[in-house]
Amino acid sequence: MSIKKEQAFVFSVLLSKNSYNEKPKNAGALRAEMVREYRTSVRNLANCLLDGYAVIPAYSNVTVTRDGTGRNRFRYDFVRQQVFLLDIDNSDAGKPLPKTEQIPLKVAIQSLKSNGIVPCFAYRTYSDTPETPKFRIAVAFSEPITDKNQRDLIQKALVRALGTTKSGKPYADKRCTDTSRLFYGTNKPELLYRDFDAVNSVNSAFFSKLAAVTAGQDSQPTQAKTPQTPKIKAFSRSVCADAGIIEAIQKHDYEYIRQELNCQHRAFKSTGELWDYLYKGVNFADFLGVPEKTLFSCCIDGHTDRKPSANIFRSDSGIWLYKCFSHAGRGTYNIREFVEKVGGFKTVFSAMEFLKKCLNIELEISDWQQEQISELENIGSCIDLGVFAETCPCAYKVTRYCRDIFRTMLTLAKTYCFTEEYTTKNGEAVFFATNSAILQKSGRRLNRKQQGQVSKYLAILAYVGMVRKLPDNEVPKRLLQKARNIVKGAGKRHIQFYAIPSWVVQQTELIETYGKSYIEHGYRQDGISFETFYRTEGIETAARVYPQVARTKTAKTGTTYQQDKRHEIVSDLFADSIMEKGYARENAVIQEAKSKLGSYFSITQVKRSLPDIMTANRWKRVRATKKMKEQYDIKSAGYPFVIIPETD
Repeated sequence: MSIKKEQAFVFSVLLSKNSYNEKPKNAGALRAEMVREYRTSVRNLANCLLDGYAVIPAYSNVTVTRDGTGRNRFRYDFVRQQVFLLDIDNSDAGKPLPKTEQIPLKVAIQSLKSNGIVPCFAYRTYSDTPETPKFRIAVAFSEPITDKNQRDLIQKALVRALGTTKSGKPYADKRCTDTSRLFYGTNKPELLYRDFDAVNSVNSAFFSKLAAVTAGQDSQPTQAKTPQTPKIKAFSRSVCADAGIIEAIQKHDYEYIRQELNCQHRAFKSTGELWDYLYKGVNFADFLGVPEKTLFSCCIDGHTDRKPSANIFRSDSGIWLYKCFSHAGRGTYNIREFVEKVGGFKTVFSAMEFLKKCLNIELEISDWQQEQISELENIGSCIDLGVFAETCPCAYKVTRYCRDIFRTMLTLAKTYCFTEEYTTKNGEAVFFATNSAILQKSGRRLNRKQQGQVSKYLAILAYVGMVRKLPDNEVPKRLLQKARNIVKGAGKRHIQFYAIPSWVVQQTELIETYGKSYIEHGYRQDGISFETFYRTEGIETAARVYPQVARTKTAKTGTTYQQDKRHEIVSDLFADSIMEKGYARENAVIQEAKSKLGSYFSITQVKRSLPDIMTANRWKRVRATKKMKEQYDIKSAGYPFVIIPETD
């Protein structure tokens, strides 16, 4: 038996970026779209499926890697699931079941209801026909299931509840029960069944028993009993934020909010600790006076629709967020952004000062912290005022695409100036951050392509000496342990530590020297890797740019046997072309290498090997002029880049 209560919750799924009018043929490409959390409601999910979007109902942290053939491999680390889908295709081994053995939708719905489970909607699949009904049924629960074993039992219990054919085969597809299962949408215009108000309780006596039977813990099912009331707050159309709090934010009246909240005084030693408390420690729902996990009327100006469409939830990283599903703008805000939006604050500083007063918190900065912050602000000023471009023109050119990442690193370094204990032997403040955090704080999109690029940007910054990547033996032990505790259980084996050297004259001269070296060696962003720097300049440079990779390498083991073989093949192809024609074109070599290395490795290896090959053979990469095209008889439109021998 279900709990009849209008849906007052939102939940997380993985949703495709694109919709499809017919069943997609490339599941791998489709999965590559589905790596980010999508917050939705039952009604909205049903509409997405009708529009042709694909969904993975179990929200997981997705890790994408490439195997030796260049194909994407996906790893799904289960987080939670609140809506389950059952796939009924009325077939066996691809052949339609006889009409007498097929299960119509009405019978399937009744089978679930007789077992105390009420679905929230059902839709037809792309391949549904009148002769062979094929459909999917969605079942929602009052609370998210976070334990994977419990989640698997629930999915199997739902399959069991639908019953089996005469041959004993379950009507619901047993293959569609794992956490990474992808369900396509449909091109059919309407739902077969809907009851968006229906939620089910995992704690019901019957459902618990059914799950136990499914797990093999009990062999005899028992009579269904009335389920317990689910642990979810009742929905009310009158729920809205505390009007007094909203008005006080609009009037910048921190005294009123301070008295209403009556927060205990807190003092923080660093901006990092303060931000961490503000985003994760302050209950955003209590701040606004609304129930958590409950829809309420949006309280942002410009939102004329007063129907409940907003809610407050915690992200996977623990940050409290305000989300409005129908707001014309961005719609998702942390507490500081919400205050900026509602209060009309013109600067982040003014909004932060207001929040500090509201919450009775303050930041105590030591002389050492002030010195560190001043040093970092000086570096930012050098970039903003053109000093960097004037004193380090080569380094300025090399870093033209990653200066926003460097600015983010400056901000992170200022934010996480904890204590003098967390410094290098040179007195530089040490901080740590994941690539995804750097990417998000820089304002770039968090996707697979950008995550690959940010690693290369950080390598460029480390090479020219604007950022130092620290090996573990240079990280203060207490800070190293703190970072390990943070990432423990998150599926991450290591987190990178950084330091930003002060821009004294000696350092800026060194930065420019490295900038010139980067250009002279012909390094390019696409070809940057440990192998590239190791082959061209040796283990010392490679270890400086990739300290964690260098932990397992020596001067003799910097590359693998396979890498050496690929490098040899690429080197021979360039040499053959130059001996025959007097020049070589990179794209032509890549095409020749494909037959020997495959598409992925031909492109990758050429870009990684070319700097070393040019340095060793005294070749250079130049753009072909009209005179050169005539000299070398280059048959090509435009003026392509070519590799030619250097002339004395």
